[in-house]
Amino acid sequence: MEPLERYLINLHPECFENAQVISFVGAGGKTTSMFTLASEFRKAGETVLVTTSTAIYKPEKEPFDCLWLEAEAKRPLEEKNPVNGITVWGDRVTEEQKLKGLLPERLQNIIYKKRYNRVLIEADGSREKPMKASNETEPVMVASTDLVIGVLGMSALGQNISEANIHRSALFCELTGKQAGQRICEKSVAELIAHPQGLFQYTPKEAKRLLLLNQADDDRRRQQAAEIAALLRKKHEKRRIDYMLATSFDPANYELIWSEGL
Repeated sequence: MEPLERYLINLHPECFENAQVISFVGAGGKTTSMFTLASEFRKAGETVLVTTSTAIYKPEKEPFDCLWLEAEAKRPLEEKNPVNGITVWGDRVTEEQKLKGLLPERLQNIIYKKRYNRVLIEADGSREKPMKASNETEPVMVASTDLVIGVLGMSALGQNISEANIHRSALFCELTGKQAGQRICEKSVAELIAHPQGLFQYTPKEAKRLLLLNQADDDRRRQQAAEIAALLRKKHEKRRIDYMLATSFDPANYELIWSEGL
């Protein structure tokens, strides 16, 4: 097995210890970080189930070993022995090439059987924007989630608050006290993360929380990520976030290029 120095699972090992069910929320790299983590678990010899409680784009490059579509299968997934590696599971692939997920109750049944070492779930959508605000219908969180990974894209910093840059920009303004057309700044991102209806909305009480300030691809973005983390510690210390990382991924190969603890 190759060295793990740049692996997510090696940065905070205690974060992933006993985390069988991991849900991803936010924008700006959810799917990339989810499949990167799945690949790391696979390289560590674990069986991994990757799915969604909403819908995700079907990966063009296949970082998985088995694609299981419920609508086309002749028998339930529960009757199939897990493959050695990554199983991607959904109901069907739509005309828009999106993988539709199943009801949380159906997914919970798979989780209870503990046939997979890890279950990774993309729990909301962002319409490919680097930032988003969640309404009352999302994320669609599985109750047995052990770890919630909240992702936000640093490429939104400095851009104007609009639907071009933020999914549900009006709700973003409501949660952060900003106005449409104003600049997306470090303070507003920190407000979004820490708000009770913000990034970690509906996180189960006992679940750990890992924040990924993603797209930190240069020194300026990394400094902005550090400023957001400082604001969270200073102003929002009562809103629990267990771990914070600035990250930069290679989305073509599902690899972590760079990371730093915040």
